[in-house]
Amino acid sequence: MFPTNFSKSLSVRSSVKTALVSSLMTLGILAPAQSLLAASLEIGLVIDGSGSVSSSDFALQRDAYVNIFSNDFVGNFLTGDVDTVYISFWQFASSVQEEVTWTTIQTNADAIAFANAIASVTQLGGGTNTAGAINTVANSILTNAFDGDSEVIDLSSDGIPNDQAAAVTAASNAFSNDIVTNTLFVGTGTTGQSNLAAIAAAGGGTPFVANSFAEYEEALTEKLDLEFNPGPTTPEPASILGLLTLGSLGLTLKSKKKV
Repeated sequence: MFPTNFSKSLSVRSSVKTALVSSLMTLGILAPAQSLLAASLEIGLVIDGSGSVSSSDFALQRDAYVNIFSNDFVGNFLTGDVDTVYISFWQFASSVQEEVTWTTIQTNADAIAFANAIASVTQLGGGTNTAGAINTVANSILTNAFDGDSEVIDLSSDGIPNDQAAAVTAASNAFSNDIVTNTLFVGTGTTGQSNLAAIAAAGGGTPFVANSFAEYEEALTEKLDLEFNPGPTTPEPASILGLLTLGSLGLTLKSKKKV
């Protein structure tokens, strides 16, 4: 279950931002305000360490993240809509384990340190508790010390969940708390691919497919590019309070998720 007192309303924040941008345009100060403001992403990376993944394939999966975060991560991913990432790394099998705790990435040095921490992750083995992974990471997103403009669970798996219905419900519950679940299925099985697509649909997200772990890094790069650069974003109002106050615009912000 998710703690109901932590639920957020992106629609409220969006309407506030839209009204704020309209006011800024009227006052002729939108351009400098945009240059001062930035978007942030809060994302839990979740990989499958179950027994159906061979040790060599697990290494390919893990090392794909190491390669991506080690190789000019900022230049490749953080030059567009998002320039700050709050990120953690998880593994699931029968149980769910946080491998790298929540970390702020704004520079390549931050990204390389994150990659180095991932490099030492070893495989759990066991079942495929996909629902438990989604529930655990969603609760972590809702209760950690960070508050991104958007929240994402990025889940990869080659197998069929122990309980598909529970996994779909978990993704739906996360989405009701404004957390999107994107999936990456690895393999050629139609059942597993369909299952992960259904999880993404319930989570308001996008399903991706890699035909094998040898192709995993390419598909992962495409998925991360979507997550880090989803489209035009609107500046956060808090960053321009030196220019304007929300009160002067007749706006009221609803409390965000962190309490």
